[in-house]
Amino acid sequence: MVLAGCRGAPDDPEPAPAPPAIAPIGAGTIDVMVNGQKLAVLSRSQLRAGVRLDELLPNHPYITWSAVSAYGPGGGPFEWLDPATSFAGKVPLVFADGDRGALALVDPSHAGERGVPERFDGIDEIHVTIPKARRTPLESLAHGCAPLPKGELPEPAVAKRWRAYSYQFNIPVHWRSDFALDFEGLASQPVGTRIGTVTASAVEWEQVCRADLYRIADRNGRRTVVGRVRSGEGCVDAIMEFACDGTTMNLWAYYASNGQYVEHGTIAPVR
Repeated sequence: MVLAGCRGAPDDPEPAPAPPAIAPIGAGTIDVMVNGQKLAVLSRSQLRAGVRLDELLPNHPYITWSAVSAYGPGGGPFEWLDPATSFAGKVPLVFADGDRGALALVDPSHAGERGVPERFDGIDEIHVTIPKARRTPLESLAHGCAPLPKGELPEPAVAKRWRAYSYQFNIPVHWRSDFALDFEGLASQPVGTRIGTVTASAVEWEQVCRADLYRIADRNGRRTVVGRVRSGEGCVDAIMEFACDGTTMNLWAYYASNGQYVEHGTIAPVR
């Protein structure tokens, strides 16, 4: 059975409101990024006047830039490598060209000249790449001998436990040592701070030495601690120097009593 009915024409629906006008990303402006971090947004008025990019970023000297690249809706990325040396005597200028921006390398004495061959048009993003500075040996040790992370990746957590294999050549004997190290304390706390412990086991015979580690003044360009023995028959206090070698550390040990150099080894993190 089919039921049908008749009814009047429906009321005319209210017209849907027009969506708000949203300017395309970058339309009339240019984002400036340094190593992935947005540091500036150039406005229409700035672009009309023209902006020297090297003067916009005074904390990032132009000579340190390894690359400058530009992006836009019509293409890219466009890139110049080592611009300060590859295009010596020219500086990066950003300016408006119609509805979009342009980036050019110009002679600073003729900054008003726009018709140059080194020019990218129709852009709305500029990326400057600056290599991260190499760490000194002590700076590297402060980060647990971990290499600088690539790009914007976070730094890896610093290991708390380390294992050393060393050779004491005046006896002679090999040692396997387990270190518990507070690298923040090792890096930044003053002389006298307790920064960890070590348990050293002799390989050739049964002997175990346990010691507390305290920071003392750096020597030979290395971070230095003294190990004060807590337990262990025949164990003596030792001065130990640490320095990074890639992602591991080297260890040099001396008798605390007379400064005699007696031991060398390597230390690696225990994950």
